[in-house]
Amino acid sequence: MKLSTFCAKCIKKSLRHKKQIQAKADKNKRHRPQKFFGCSMRYVPWSKIKDWFCTACGDCCKEFKVPLRAYEATLLSKIFGFYCMELEVGATYLKRGLNGRCIFQVKSGGRMVCGIQSIKPIACKMWPFAVFEAPRYEQRNEASFDFRGETFFVYVNPFCRGLVYGRPSLRLVNSVIPEFIELRLGLRRRQVRSTSFTIKIPALEPKTPLETDYNRMKVTPFSPLINKTCSTLTSFGLVPTFVDSGSHNGRVNSYEN
Repeated sequence: MKLSTFCAKCIKKSLRHKKQIQAKADKNKRHRPQKFFGCSMRYVPWSKIKDWFCTACGDCCKEFKVPLRAYEATLLSKIFGFYCMELEVGATYLKRGLNGRCIFQVKSGGRMVCGIQSIKPIACKMWPFAVFEAPRYEQRNEASFDFRGETFFVYVNPFCRGLVYGRPSLRLVNSVIPEFIELRLGLRRRQVRSTSFTIKIPALEPKTPLETDYNRMKVTPFSPLINKTCSTLTSFGLVPTFVDSGSHNGRVNSYEN
């Protein structure tokens, strides 16, 4: 056998073996539990869910890292400073306190609610749903959802306590999922049926990001003025200077159906 023929056979065998390894890796990748907020979790198609409500348990703000987009990181850093974020290689996350919770999460009326509701990251707004324009996981037909003449693929993270499994309700189909798709597409800013529990803290709730007066939102370290309601914020020195003791009334907005 000529050397050239032997080399050609070896190359073909090597390429064939490489393709087999790649095909096996792709197959394993498709069936591997996906990651959301840094936690491995297998998603469920929306058609398996009967209904969903945010229970304000706060687990999503404790068990997962909240990723920030570039514009979100810029906005939050201008308001609260860079201390409200954690930087990792190729990613930026909201900072978590010593108790493991997001530093912007506060307790009110026995519920864990968001202190920056109007400007919170899109990752928080979308929890526990994930909306894609192409199928990402198994059960493509069960995940498809028609909205305004287009087909989207909607999945749910089963970690959330507010999920009720069963045949999808009219509320889920007509109100809940469309709102998440609108949030995903940037067609909606105000949340109603998604993670909309909010607490009224004027210092942390500018009307809109564009109307925020950044000069008034400067940070003073370890301010004691909001210690009772935002202890996690004060522990990291993220309390604006103009907060007074009467700025928080301890009420939570009612859940809108």
